[in-house]
Amino acid sequence: MIRFLAIFVSVFFLLSCDKQVDIQQAVTDSTCYKGKLVLRGICNNAVVEVLDDRMNPAFYEKTWKDESTGIVYRNVMGNANYCTFPGDLKEGQEFYFRIDQPTSLPADCANCKALSPTPQTRQYIQICGATNK
Repeated sequence: MIRFLAIFVSVFFLLSCDKQVDIQQAVTDSTCYKGKLVLRGICNNAVVEVLDDRMNPAFYEKTWKDESTGIVYRNVMGNANYCTFPGDLKEGQEFYFRIDQPTSLPADCANCKALSPTPQTRQYIQICGATNK
């Protein structure tokens, strides 16, 4: 029983360390920026708040009002890659990302006609790592 417990605890710590290494790599990667998912809409449409002062302000909007709720968001952008944006990120979760310009969208990308409101400024967002927040 003690051996089983020792193995379980060791595996738990190893898995925790791997996740921390991924996040640390994202933090030290100068092309990755910190952001937070502030709004997830239908068809994987999302609004990301930029939490990193290094990002060029041309990539996001200083303020944007969601006309459907009346809520005003600051330093936000929409995601242009709703077909490849990770569905497991939750509203309020912080993560690291880079701006990517794909050469093409996936062939199996459905053209959703019912997108939620997002800022006019949209970027192709590639995830570098996510935090547990």
